[in-house]
Amino acid sequence: PPPPRYEAVPRPRRGQVWEQGHWEWRGNRHRWVKGHWVQARSGYQYRQPQWVERDGRWEMQRGRWDSDGDGIGDLKGLTEKLDYIEGLGCNEIWMMPIMPSPSYHKYDITDYMNIDKQYGTLDDFDALITECHKRNINVIIDFVINHTSNEHPWFKAAADHIKSLPDGAEPDASECPYVDYYNFSKTNAGGYNQLPGTNWYYESQFGDSRPDLNLQSEAVRGEIDKVTS
Repeated sequence: PPPPRYEAVPRPRRGQVWEQGHWEWRGNRHRWVKGHWVQARSGYQYRQPQWVERDGRWEMQRGRWDSDGDGIGDLKGLTEKLDYIEGLGCNEIWMMPIMPSPSYHKYDITDYMNIDKQYGTLDDFDALITECHKRNINVIIDFVINHTSNEHPWFKAAADHIKSLPDGAEPDASECPYVDYYNFSKTNAGGYNQLPGTNWYYESQFGDSRPDLNLQSEAVRGEIDKVTS
């Protein structure tokens, strides 16, 4: 199903007019003229939330507006610059991933319920949202749910379970539910990497440090619901 507050619409034909805008074809993608680039997914496109009417967008990147002198832009620094951003005519901030992660880009998350310490705290995030809303600035977070870090507790628990299996045994979700959170196989298919010390492989289309979540799992969907509710 589409994400909350989004509406799935049939994939448009090239140049199709739809409501108060139209779709444009660029390369292998469709673009909604009042929205951002969207990729086809199982024959559907994700339409922007109704509140999105962009005058301008500001993208928060790692190196901007450092409040504590460590050379890394952070939430407090961004909050301090909101008047400047508002003055540019921007009504939206798009943030790169800000959750805890071992990498510089933060696209491999280890904790969906917290803020990476390089960027600040949950209190800093709450303060940013409060100040943005005072200025009618919306905030979008680059929320990574295709995969986690291989250092996420879910994956570490699943990996430990598989490593403990006797030869010929199969993973047992009743003993470790997290084995169903990921896609494990004894076949080395494309996009799979070997779990060290075993004959098992796990799907990781973006590299061995980013194991793909099994989005068909009701338990995984329940975890995502907890994060987004």
